[in-house]
Amino acid sequence: MNTTPEIKMQEFHLPQKPYSIVDAINRHAAGQGTVGYAMATADADYNGHTIIVTWNRYRHYYICEHHWGERVVHARGTAEQVLAVAVREYNQQGRGASLLVSLKAEDVPVAAKFNLQPGREASPQPWRTPLHAELLGAAMYERNGLCPAFAFLASSQTVEEYRLKIEAFFAAHRKAVAA
Repeated sequence: MNTTPEIKMQEFHLPQKPYSIVDAINRHAAGQGTVGYAMATADADYNGHTIIVTWNRYRHYYICEHHWGERVVHARGTAEQVLAVAVREYNQQGRGASLLVSLKAEDVPVAAKFNLQPGREASPQPWRTPLHAELLGAAMYERNGLCPAFAFLASSQTVEEYRLKIEAFFAAHRKAVAA
């Protein structure tokens, strides 16, 4: 029987740093590649991490961490100690970085010291373009060797332009196969 009392947590965040569609392609490639590729891109400026601050109910301290091929723990301690490290890490991170924080009710006043915004970040982020939403479809084309969709995506200004490039590629391929 679990006798651990329920702890009320309140969420805060610092917004995800904007990144371009080319950055999104690079981030996707780094995330889907080999461990070696992930290590090679670990310091890339388009490769900001999602930094998380949570309360460890068993050990009774906060943890600041992110995951990049493995769990990377930046700090353990009080809310103020860990948030100082988390915000410093967020500021050092590149495009795409974000900070998610869960604080116990008694530690909520500390959030103001670090200019944390209450709640979760709005989704989708206002800086994202419609092209960002096409990334997973482009990844499927690429992964299956169907067409150079990432190149089409990176060189397009609109979703319509991207889709026309895809259609033109397949039309040319169908024509070549039929000949």
